[in-house]
Amino acid sequence: NDYFKYVNILNDLDTTKNTITKKLKINLEYFNSTSAKVLFDLFTLLNEVGNKKFKVIFEIDWYYHVEDTDMLDAGNEMEKMCGLKFNYHPKI
Repeated sequence: NDYFKYVNILNDLDTTKNTITKKLKINLEYFNSTSAKVLFDLFTLLNEVGNKKFKVIFEIDWYYHVEDTDMLDAGNEMEKMCGLKFNYHPKI
């Protein structure tokens, strides 16, 4: 049963002594205040869950257009505010 498969995964995460690193790739074509709010909420939640419950470190791979300094600045601000590590990747 799929339910028990997920319960086992959660139990393993809960009892592990190791730290797990997971990366989330953000590669947007369009970025506005609504997407910034949703992403910030998601990143904050990932940081809280990862640190307090499961020993999971989330890293964000943040892709931005080279000429879009606003998107790069937004990534820098979110990194400071939410506490996750961001890796920046310019798109040419």
